[in-house]
Amino acid sequence: GHYGGYFASRCLSHVYRDAVKTAVAVKDYQIQHEGRFPEKLEELVPHYLDRLPIDYFDGQPLRYSREQQWLYSVGADGKDDGGSVEGFYQGRCMKEDSCYNNPTVPLFLEPREPKPAEKKEACEQ
Repeated sequence: GHYGGYFASRCLSHVYRDAVKTAVAVKDYQIQHEGRFPEKLEELVPHYLDRLPIDYFDGQPLRYSREQQWLYSVGADGKDDGGSVEGFYQGRCMKEDSCYNNPTVPLFLEPREPKPAEKKEACEQ
């Protein structure tokens, strides 16, 4: 299997919830900025988001690629892989290992509604 699958999937749902909020904020930003993407997520705070999204796998802010138009996490292996199409996560994994190790939430697809919150500490291993 992979890195504590249970913890990884809990972590993933926290990351996804923050990513969905951020995706909505990016859309709002674009409406007011001729459709362009923010250079950095910091531009969304505090007007569009009250805080930066968190990558619950390492406690850092969630990663953002303006070029690729996606948000991504270091995932269960803790490596910054830059996000990937294989790692696309929208409330569920298409390819489990890619998804756990390189979860990526595309900003150009409609976000799916995240599942209700579980306790935060569940994602610490």
